[in-house]
Amino acid sequence: MQAKGLAPDVCTYRILFNGMCNNGECSDALVLFRSMGSNELMNDVGLYTILINGCRKCGKHNLAMDLFDELFVDLGRSTDFEVASYGLMGS
Repeated sequence: MQAKGLAPDVCTYRILFNGMCNNGECSDALVLFRSMGSNELMNDVGLYTILINGCRKCGKHNLAMDLFDELFVDLGRSTDFEVASYGLMGS
């Protein structure tokens, strides 16, 4: 995609991370997420929701809680019902 001059947007990353997490590749998804650096996409609640839920499904509950804390403490986001219920309570 980038080789053709197209920059991935938040929807692209949401689809990518969701697919990776659904295939049990949540660790790889987190590595990719962290490699994005200070990209404005790092502040997207939807990406965090996908990653939190993916970690939970992979049995990485401590990592899911770390991401949850990062979203609300480090990024200063207000409580979001979607993240709190979908990501941590499960589906």
